Amino acid sequence: HSIFTAVITAAIDRLLHASVRHMLEVEALTQTSSARSHLLDRVCDAVVELDANLCFNKPPPTLAALLRVEQPQALEGVHVKQWIASADDRQRFESHLPGGDTMEDATLQTFRLVLCDSLQQEVEVEVFAVAVL
Repeated sequence: HSIFTAVITAAIDRLLHASVRHMLEVEALTQTSSARSHLLDRVCDAVVELDANLCFNKPPPTLAALLRVEQPQALEGVHVKQWIASADDRQRFESHLPGGDTMEDATLQTFRLVLCDSLQQEVEVEVFAVAVL
Protein backbone atom coordinates (compact mmCIF):
# COMPACT_ATOMS: atom_id res chain seq x y z
CA HIS A 1 0.00 0.00 0.00
CA SER A 2 2.78 2.51 0.79
CA ILE A 3 4.74 1.70 -2.39
CA PHE A 4 1.64 2.29 -4.50
CA THR A 5 1.03 5.63 -2.74
CA ALA A 6 4.63 6.69 -3.26
CA VAL A 7 4.48 5.87 -6.98
CA ILE A 8 1.21 7.74 -7.40
CA THR A 9 2.62 10.70 -5.48
CA ALA A 10 5.79 10.69 -7.58
CA ALA A 11 3.74 10.55 -10.79
CA ILE A 12 1.53 13.41 -9.63
CA ASP A 13 4.60 15.42 -8.60
CA ARG A 14 6.16 14.88 -12.05
CA LEU A 15 2.89 15.87 -13.73
CA LEU A 16 2.58 19.01 -11.60
CA HIS A 17 6.24 19.82 -12.17
CA ALA A 18 5.82 19.43 -15.95
CA SER A 19 2.66 21.53 -15.89
CA VAL A 20 4.29 24.31 -13.88
CA ARG A 21 7.39 24.20 -16.09
CA HIS A 22 5.17 24.48 -19.18
CA MET A 23 3.32 27.46 -17.67
CA LEU A 24 6.64 29.14 -16.85
CA GLU A 25 7.96 28.50 -20.37
CA VAL A 26 4.82 30.02 -21.89
CA GLU A 27 5.14 33.00 -19.55
CA ALA A 28 8.82 33.41 -20.45
CA LEU A 29 8.02 33.19 -24.16
CA THR A 30 5.29 35.82 -23.77
CA GLN A 31 7.64 38.06 -21.82
CA THR A 32 10.40 37.48 -24.37
CA SER A 33 8.03 38.40 -27.18
CA SER A 34 6.88 41.46 -25.27
CA ALA A 35 10.45 42.43 -24.45
CA ARG A 36 11.48 41.93 -28.08
CA SER A 37 8.60 44.13 -29.25
CA HIS A 38 9.47 46.80 -26.71
CA LEU A 39 13.13 46.78 -27.78
CA LEU A 40 12.24 46.93 -31.47
CA ASP A 41 9.88 49.85 -30.85
CA ARG A 42 12.71 51.75 -29.19
CA VAL A 43 15.33 50.99 -31.85
CA CYS A 44 13.32 51.06 -35.10
CA ASP A 45 11.42 53.89 -36.75
CA ALA A 46 8.46 51.59 -37.43
CA VAL A 47 7.76 47.99 -36.43
CA VAL A 48 5.30 46.46 -38.86
CA GLU A 49 3.44 43.17 -38.84
CA LEU A 50 2.22 41.70 -42.11
CA ASP A 51 -0.52 39.11 -42.40
CA ALA A 52 -0.29 35.94 -44.50
CA ASN A 53 -1.23 37.97 -47.61
CA LEU A 54 1.58 40.50 -46.94
CA CYS A 55 -0.89 43.20 -45.98
CA PHE A 56 -0.35 45.55 -43.05
CA ASN A 57 -1.83 44.21 -39.83
CA LYS A 58 -2.52 46.89 -37.21
CA PRO A 59 -0.14 49.44 -38.76
CA PRO A 60 1.43 51.72 -36.15
CA PRO A 61 1.31 55.53 -36.30
CA THR A 62 5.08 55.51 -36.91
CA LEU A 63 4.54 53.71 -40.23
CA ALA A 64 1.83 56.18 -41.21
CA ALA A 65 4.21 59.05 -40.44
CA LEU A 66 7.01 57.42 -42.44
CA LEU A 67 4.71 57.01 -45.45
CA ARG A 68 3.02 60.39 -44.88
CA VAL A 69 -0.42 58.89 -44.40
CA GLU A 70 -2.70 60.82 -42.04
CA GLN A 71 -4.37 57.84 -40.35
CA PRO A 72 -2.66 54.50 -39.64
CA GLN A 73 -6.04 52.79 -40.15
CA ALA A 74 -5.86 53.78 -43.83
CA LEU A 75 -2.96 51.29 -44.17
CA GLU A 76 -4.86 48.39 -42.57
CA GLY A 77 -5.14 45.54 -45.07
CA VAL A 78 -3.07 47.33 -47.73
CA HIS A 79 -0.48 45.16 -49.47
CA VAL A 80 3.07 46.16 -48.56
CA LYS A 81 4.28 45.94 -52.16
CA GLN A 82 2.01 48.89 -53.02
CA TRP A 83 4.53 51.08 -51.17
CA ILE A 84 7.73 49.58 -52.62
CA ALA A 85 9.18 52.03 -55.17
CA SER A 86 10.64 49.80 -57.88
CA ALA A 87 10.20 46.41 -59.49
CA ASP A 88 13.76 45.52 -58.45
CA ASP A 89 12.98 46.29 -54.81
CA ARG A 90 9.71 44.33 -55.00
CA GLN A 91 11.72 41.37 -56.32
CA ARG A 92 14.30 41.81 -53.52
CA PHE A 93 11.48 41.91 -50.97
CA GLU A 94 9.94 38.70 -52.35
CA SER A 95 13.30 36.91 -52.29
CA HIS A 96 13.52 37.52 -48.53
CA LEU A 97 10.12 35.99 -47.78
CA PRO A 98 9.72 32.45 -46.43
CA GLY A 99 10.16 30.17 -49.40
CA GLY A 100 12.02 32.90 -51.30
CA ASP A 101 15.55 32.64 -52.63
CA THR A 102 17.26 33.87 -49.46
CA MET A 103 14.80 33.26 -46.59
CA GLU A 104 15.15 30.31 -44.29
CA ASP A 105 12.31 29.72 -41.83
CA ALA A 106 12.57 31.84 -38.67
CA THR A 107 15.90 33.41 -39.58
CA LEU A 108 16.49 37.11 -39.40
CA GLN A 109 16.83 38.79 -42.76
CA THR A 110 18.20 42.29 -43.31
CA PHE A 111 18.01 44.15 -46.57
CA ARG A 112 17.48 47.63 -47.97
CA LEU A 113 14.44 48.83 -49.87
CA VAL A 114 13.21 52.10 -51.24
CA LEU A 115 9.61 52.86 -50.43
CA CYS A 116 7.50 55.52 -52.05
CA ASP A 117 5.41 57.62 -49.64
CA SER A 118 1.98 59.14 -50.31
CA LEU A 119 3.64 62.24 -51.85
CA GLN A 120 5.63 60.03 -54.26
CA GLN A 121 8.87 60.79 -52.41
CA GLU A 122 11.38 57.97 -52.07
CA VAL A 123 12.14 56.77 -48.56
CA GLU A 124 15.15 54.47 -48.17
CA VAL A 125 14.66 51.91 -45.39
CA GLU A 126 16.55 49.00 -43.95
CA VAL A 127 14.29 46.04 -43.27
CA PHE A 128 14.84 43.55 -40.47
CA ALA A 129 12.47 40.68 -41.16
CA VAL A 130 11.70 37.44 -39.42
CA ALA A 131 8.91 34.95 -40.06
CA VAL A 132 6.70 34.46 -37.04
CA LEU A 133 5.06 31.07 -37.17
